[in-house]
Amino acid sequence: MRIRVTNDVIFRALFGNPAHKEVLLALINAVLGDSGSELIRSIEIVSPYNLPEVYKAKESICDIKAISESGKIIDIEMQMLRKADYIDRSIYYCAHNLSSQLERGKSYGELHQVICISILDFELFPDDEEPHHTAQMVDRITGKPLSEKMAIHFLELQKAEKYANITAELAAWVRFFAHAHEENYMESAVSAIGEAHSFYLELLNNTKLVGVAADRERAYRDWISLIKNKEKDDKRIAEAKEKIAEDEKKIAEAEKKIAEDEKKIAEAEKEIAEGKKEIAEGKKEIAEGKKEIDLVRIQLEQEQAELQIQRQTIEEQARQEKALEAAKKMLALNMETATISAVTGLSVSDIDALKC
Repeated sequence: MRIRVTNDVIFRALFGNPAHKEVLLALINAVLGDSGSELIRSIEIVSPYNLPEVYKAKESICDIKAISESGKIIDIEMQMLRKADYIDRSIYYCAHNLSSQLERGKSYGELHQVICISILDFELFPDDEEPHHTAQMVDRITGKPLSEKMAIHFLELQKAEKYANITAELAAWVRFFAHAHEENYMESAVSAIGEAHSFYLELLNNTKLVGVAADRERAYRDWISLIKNKEKDDKRIAEAKEKIAEDEKKIAEAEKKIAEDEKKIAEAEKEIAEGKKEIAEGKKEIAEGKKEIDLVRIQLEQEQAELQIQRQTIEEQARQEKALEAAKKMLALNMETATISAVTGLSVSDIDALKC
């Protein structure tokens, strides 16, 4: 499989060559024409493609800067990887191209328009189907441009390949980017695209350039793999946090139940105390009923003992549940059974049962 035109190394070598400036101009005008913007008659490439630079580059060198006959600055780039701050980066870069024009002694009125074109091999706006977005400073209420000094174009190839809502000329360029690397690619009727395809085939004969481009492809795939692995890790962490939250909820419910049981015990103890008081008063008032009162007292003491046993049982169950929950968390952290037993007070067999 050939290296695709969307590879930043191949893209820069193809469109950044001053000998190919008419091809670059045709691509720029296809994008501008699709948005209804004024076309450009001629350009000069001011950041020409330099093969030694590409060989030495450790990072992506994918932007091409050109100036029109009227002084407009056009920056065009191919972006393969989706980055969270890409829109902010694009705004900053466009603004930098505007502000860097203003030398000492010049007025703001001398600033030339900056046009940034980003051709994206990913979806930047996943919530809509529009493949070509053009951003300018506009009034929020009237929608009229506040200034035309900056214009940013985002062309999403994956959407545009459906050829929805774009001109036929731009659709032809999209087909070129998507399929020029295929052996059975049919050349477009647009002459500039035919020239671009010929230049592209010539580049494929440069084994050193293709090697650098292939390295970039591998780096791209590695980056995608890292992103996917991070997404999986984030999902596992979220699931673990959810499980911990559920366990904490259960513990809180158990503690609430213990508090309710303790309240009932306190109420029962109060009732017992009141009963004792009544018995004591009954002793004083009814001497002849001492035997019956003693029986009642014995019965009440038995009830108190049973309540005490119940309380101890409830407290032991609660302690056991807390110890089991703590042991589960320690097992999840791969702690030794002996350590868990020492901390929680559980037996080794109880801890082993949790592993099953």
